[in-house]
Amino acid sequence: MEHFTKNLETLQKLLTESNGAFMHFGNEQYRFTQQATVTPEEIADFEAQHHIKLPETFKTFLITLGACTLFEDELGFAYQFFPPNQWEAFSAEVFEGTGEYLFPKVLLVCYPNVGHQAGFITTQPDAFGTFYSDIPLEYWEEDTELLPFADWLNEEMATL
Repeated sequence: MEHFTKNLETLQKLLTESNGAFMHFGNEQYRFTQQATVTPEEIADFEAQHHIKLPETFKTFLITLGACTLFEDELGFAYQFFPPNQWEAFSAEVFEGTGEYLFPKVLLVCYPNVGHQAGFITTQPDAFGTFYSDIPLEYWEEDTELLPFADWLNEEMATL
């Protein structure tokens, strides 16, 4: 958990320093942008409305960083985390035309801007993963590497 906390502190600092402008991080130029703050009440309201429980680490991430775009490079590739009030609409957009509507069992909270989606399988306690568009929806749960959110974030930060 200590590693996760340090990564959140690093991301919070990057959001503040970048403020939407490109800056050096590692060997690359990235920008970091906060679109909106997220309150504990917004998260609790979403959980109550949809009868789900989000992992504490993800709630801490949202409350600390808000809805944000992380590691946006000059080509526009980034991790875009949406606020709770956009999760259902984002999911509906992804599932449109597929004949499947998996929300809120599959809770999509992030668009990695490469044609994939990222989020949680909410029937598991802490199962975050990137869902690939070339895999049929009915196989997302079994074909996706699911990790606790803190582990996913730690792995992503370690690769940069």
